[in-house]
Amino acid sequence: MRLRAYGKEGHSAYPWRSENAIDKIVYAYGKIRERWKENDGEGWTESMVPCIISGGSATNKVAGYAELKINLRYVEKGILPKRVQELQEMTGLEVEVISNCDVMESRRDAPELQILKKNVEKELGRDCIFTTVCGATDARFFGELGIPVVIMNPDCADEHGPGESVRMDSMITLEKILAKAVEELAG
Repeated sequence: MRLRAYGKEGHSAYPWRSENAIDKIVYAYGKIRERWKENDGEGWTESMVPCIISGGSATNKVAGYAELKINLRYVEKGILPKRVQELQEMTGLEVEVISNCDVMESRRDAPELQILKKNVEKELGRDCIFTTVCGATDARFFGELGIPVVIMNPDCADEHGPGESVRMDSMITLEKILAKAVEELAG
């Protein structure tokens, strides 16, 4: 989501003659952070992360415009309009949805997922447990069509971070699991 703040530009030597849009963004972010506190990663809960903040055009000029882009992950289907309204009322800023991925759920007892589960357990030699994730996925388009979806990945670390990595042997294992499940599904 993008939150926009407007102010009144002016010379930074006379800030009292202006209205700083950056101040509005910073103040609004404080309110947002209070509402969506840091998530400890336990459970399936909403989370909010500020991703981009920008504003101003010169170091000697009060900013007339500033914006904050946040990533809000929600876990209740159809809650987005309520969250947009909440953000507008909380901050007094313009709020624009620039990207959205609604909550997607698959029936855990779907035959396709049970076949996949069986193949995971056979290959790994342990129970396969379905859980929830707060990630977004393009697989949502399949889910919207009623096609069961599961998100699986090889062993990886520090996604989108400087130490991002993947264990190649786990990719080979994942490939085996998926190939066997597809073979069984194809009959």
